[in-house]
Amino acid sequence: MTVNLQSNAIRSPGVQYLAIALKNNETLTSLNFAYNEIGNRGVQYLADALKENTTLKQLDLCRNQIYNQGAEYLVDVLLTNHTLTQVNVDNNSIDDEVLQNLITGLENNRIQ
Repeated sequence: MTVNLQSNAIRSPGVQYLAIALKNNETLTSLNFAYNEIGNRGVQYLADALKENTTLKQLDLCRNQIYNQGAEYLVDVLLTNHTLTQVNVDNNSIDDEVLQNLITGLENNRIQ
């Protein structure tokens, strides 16, 4: 199942509530959060949920004012979440080194 929440001005407080639902969701495989200005805090909420979620495979976080810290939350969660295989972080402010770490984590998930 896919949920598209693109361009809904959700921001990080809204993501906090959605992340609670995501933790135990067993049907969602694709989530589009693009253009919601969730920032690093919003990514942290999602990453915490993804530590427990075992079904989400695709996550779109394009244009969300995410910086290195937010991307690092995703890198960390990929050490334990092996279901997530695609993350779109286009048009955020993430350094190449952090982006490469994210790519490596996703590639490892695809191999497993």
